[in-house]
Amino acid sequence: MTLQRAAWVAGCLALATVFGSPARAATATVAEVLDCVLANLPPAGHAVGKLITRASANGPEHAIEFEYWSLQVDQGMRRVVIARKGAPAGEPSAYLFQDGDAIGEVWQYTKATGKPERVRLTGDQARLFGTNLSIEDFGRTARVVFPGQVRQLPDATIEGREVHVVQTKPAPDSKSEYERLVTSIDKEWCLVLRREGFD
Repeated sequence: MTLQRAAWVAGCLALATVFGSPARAATATVAEVLDCVLANLPPAGHAVGKLITRASANGPEHAIEFEYWSLQVDQGMRRVVIARKGAPAGEPSAYLFQDGDAIGEVWQYTKATGKPERVRLTGDQARLFGTNLSIEDFGRTARVVFPGQVRQLPDATIEGREVHVVQTKPAPDSKSEYERLVTSIDKEWCLVLRREGFD
């Protein structure tokens, strides 16, 4: 479930916020691949969407409408805000994600408190708007690079598109619930097509 939702959200957000890109050479180093993706991020972005989740595989669907804004202050340094429409007073109505050393560098706003507070929970305890999507899963889709040991894997194909494949083993202090993350980046479009997390 975590693998599927992380890959799905990464693909949706990448396609919603990236519109054009330079072509890539057939072979490239890890640094060249990541530089291409970072250079391809728009300085700002906005999207409207729905998170559709289930408490269990056979449970009823639960839909949350949201708006998403991104701002890239410097290349590779992004800030992302996701706000829920019609959030109840006691539940988080918005989150701010920003690039940093730990995936837990997230702030949430709740109408009841009237102020932003840092999210200190990780793993299964930290869920985006109370859904089955973890804050780490969403945070990793909002970022292109994150701390850890990075290496390039053999190139692959996803639905007919040639991709570079990069693996990251998160740094121990990042508090990740994953042992490794595999990111597939379209060679021509220079955008993330899939991101998979493995426990």
